[in-house]
Amino acid sequence: MSSIDTMFHSVVDKIDTADSLAELPDVLDLIKERYGLQNVAYFAVNLPAGIGDEPFLAVTYSQEWIDHYKECRYVKIDPVLSTGFSSILPIDWRDLDHKSSRLRNLFGEAADFNVGRQGLTFPVRGPLGERALFTISGEASDQEWDGALNIYKRDFHAIAHHFHWFLMRSATLESEMVHLSPREIECLKWAAKGKTTAQIADILSLSERTVRFYQDRARVKLKAANITHAVSRALDLSSFALMNDLSNPPY
Repeated sequence: MSSIDTMFHSVVDKIDTADSLAELPDVLDLIKERYGLQNVAYFAVNLPAGIGDEPFLAVTYSQEWIDHYKECRYVKIDPVLSTGFSSILPIDWRDLDHKSSRLRNLFGEAADFNVGRQGLTFPVRGPLGERALFTISGEASDQEWDGALNIYKRDFHAIAHHFHWFLMRSATLESEMVHLSPREIECLKWAAKGKTTAQIADILSLSERTVRFYQDRARVKLKAANITHAVSRALDLSSFALMNDLSNPPY
């Protein structure tokens, strides 16, 4: 395995094994260090309820730049955001509009605050309607940046999606897993195994009406349209602690 592949796999392994939002800074710092970048940033909107602050921001930028960006209301004119959220392809900052004096100020001040003179932004569109932008920036010359561009595009297309899934998985675990009762989990576990309401009632020594009550309550908590959807959301979003048991019931 080449050193470049090793670098990529070490970053993906770190993302995929992280299990808490508290690890976000460490993940970003590792990406920044392994790829020799100036900064790494993640910005998400339209997140499902319960994920956290909306919009969600995780960056390695200095607090001074963040405060200055907000004070100047650059969010209203930032072409990285407007272009990123309307695109499905990576965006090289060099291709963005720098013509107006205000945009020249934005990029000039970003460089002054050590954001990085080069940048590449990867749009992410999630399965629940959420959208995100994953950005890397550096101080490389145009020639150096061009030399690394193919590697960046290859690696960070995947890294951006792994990072987005890490946010969704970790935040959902922290915000939702404690809300399902043991009975609700049991009823979903058996539904995942393909058992009917009558069969589940017999297995758990409950009435069918009680099983339907627990399943419906779990469905509402998981914001699902039906029980099949509830099981799918539980599996996809890792919504409760016994997720492995749901995938592989002990019977």
